[in-house]
Amino acid sequence: MRCVEKLSSAAVMGAVAGAAVVAAPQASAATITPYLVAFQGSGGAVVDNGFPRPSDNFGAGMAPGTSPSAIAVANGGYEIVFEGSNGDLWYAYNDGSTSAAQDLHVAMAPGTSPSTAPNGGGYAQFAFQGSNGDLWKTTPHGPVDFHVAMAPGTSPTITQPAGGGYEIAFQGTNGHLWYAWSAGYDGPDGIQDIGMPMAAGTSPASAPNGGGSVQFAIQGSNGDLWKTTPQGPVDFHVAMAAGTSPALVQPAGGGYVITVHGANGHLWFALNFGGYGAPAVAGDLGPPTAMAAGTSPSIGATGTASAPDWDIAFVSSAGTVSVEDVGTAQITSTGQASANGTSPSLTIL
Repeated sequence: MRCVEKLSSAAVMGAVAGAAVVAAPQASAATITPYLVAFQGSGGAVVDNGFPRPSDNFGAGMAPGTSPSAIAVANGGYEIVFEGSNGDLWYAYNDGSTSAAQDLHVAMAPGTSPSTAPNGGGYAQFAFQGSNGDLWKTTPHGPVDFHVAMAPGTSPTITQPAGGGYEIAFQGTNGHLWYAWSAGYDGPDGIQDIGMPMAAGTSPASAPNGGGSVQFAIQGSNGDLWKTTPQGPVDFHVAMAAGTSPALVQPAGGGYVITVHGANGHLWFALNFGGYGAPAVAGDLGPPTAMAAGTSPSIGATGTASAPDWDIAFVSSAGTVSVEDVGTAQITSTGQASANGTSPSLTIL
């Protein structure tokens, strides 16, 4: 596979400057890794689609303007968490033989979206902004209020580090990036203000960092993509569309890939396969990836340590949910419309 890191420096710098488009890397064989993408359909219900499975509609309505979070679980199947049309936290699941949606009867803040990660027991754990404006999380003993206030209209992101437990990143009421963490699955061991100013109304992204902890990406208060690194916060100098949030994943061989809705309306990416600091490459994926206004992408890692690849789900400028396999430069449209202003969630199966 010819990775984007091997593009000429002139092509890369031209792309970052907006003068050219970085060609997507080419794979030696057109193989598609199974994936699932969940989204709020144009009718307001939670919907999933993917490869090789067909579309599924659980018949459960979502709160307007909110987005789901999907994850493959270790015991087989997948779980999707979302804010239901009644304002409660809901989840939908498919274990290979049964699919259903269930109300968890915990009230969420209007217009916010939950996040999900593995819980170490073969299922999933959920983080969300509760109706009182605080950060909440599901635990083995029921939902827990962390008693730390979140910025109104924003949503958390939860990740399970390599050693288990969780780290949750969120925008605090002071506009900074905050995080809460625990080595287990109950309430937090600690909560800390990281001190990175975020763009109002945006939410962070997170992924493992290879050192047993987690890395975070945000839209900074200057509108650029920023990331936590071992050397401190770094401005990637990639301008993001106002009101949108990044997506972050750790590839099989370590490092990171971040994708964002760029200020020019296209999908952009930044990556470093060799570490966790500043990006080795950043660029514009071009006009075919033009996105619907106010939406954010989702990303999943595929490939291997020696040939990393990734898939990106996004809402196209036509309003339909699409998935790009960056390794093959193949964009697949689901042919299904997403509710205005909502974003998809991709998980690799």
